[in-house]
Amino acid sequence: RREMGMIFQSAALFDSLSVLENVMFPLNMFSDDPYEDRVKRARLCLSRVDLNGTDDKFPGEISGGMQKRVAIARAIALQPKYLFCDEPNSGLDPQTSLIIDELIHGITEEYGIRLYMHISGVFDRKYCEEHPEDATIFADQTPSPSVRLDGKYLDDYFIPQVCELVEKYAIDGIWVDGDCWSVDIDYRADAIKAFEQKMGISLGGNVPTKKGDPYFEELLEFTREKYRKFLNYYVDTLHSKYPNLEICVNWAFSDHMPEEVCADVDFLSGDLNPYQSFNS
Repeated sequence: RREMGMIFQSAALFDSLSVLENVMFPLNMFSDDPYEDRVKRARLCLSRVDLNGTDDKFPGEISGGMQKRVAIARAIALQPKYLFCDEPNSGLDPQTSLIIDELIHGITEEYGIRLYMHISGVFDRKYCEEHPEDATIFADQTPSPSVRLDGKYLDDYFIPQVCELVEKYAIDGIWVDGDCWSVDIDYRADAIKAFEQKMGISLGGNVPTKKGDPYFEELLEFTREKYRKFLNYYVDTLHSKYPNLEICVNWAFSDHMPEEVCADVDFLSGDLNPYQSFNS
């Protein structure tokens, strides 16, 4: 953990701690350096993100953009080898977002820190709202916030988005969230028809919707197989274009998908435990 820095979706600062104390938090946990050296290191990090003179302020007394900069300072306090960013621009206006992007890129390049960016996978509410034809449909025919596994999402949005991150910000890897736990059975008419054709059956309108229904387990496996193809497609496409890009899948092949890894992912994150996963 000492080698990893994390910038959370929200700044995730401790409200009861001052700016300086927030940056010192990981130093106090993991460093054996004298107190004076820890203070010096924390102030150096704050200076790097242009926050000189804010030591005694509290998170509630500074702007959202300043809070994100404090979070960056805290993330680099231990001089990590890896920096993971979970939507660091969430809640910020476009101009502030650009400043944060450039700051993260500059710092990781300057200190030789490998940069990994969070990116949404199957779960993408905004995309589904803007492209309802590409959203999975629940059994009650309402749209899901998860994308269709056989739609245009990967080629039209996901892969181009990753390419932009690689080429614009020189990221070293992506951490894909919202995958396996967000995969929903697609109850669109064409999806159910494809299932019937695959199984060589006719459901006669009696579509399985819950455990215990005839063919429900088969429909679940049919959906999982579509997910495996979805995952392999974007992993192989991105690795072909950027051989050194490291891809982390969050949740897939863990408690929520307890099976051996079938895609060329570089590492895993999520709920891994020895009781429900082959990969713990």
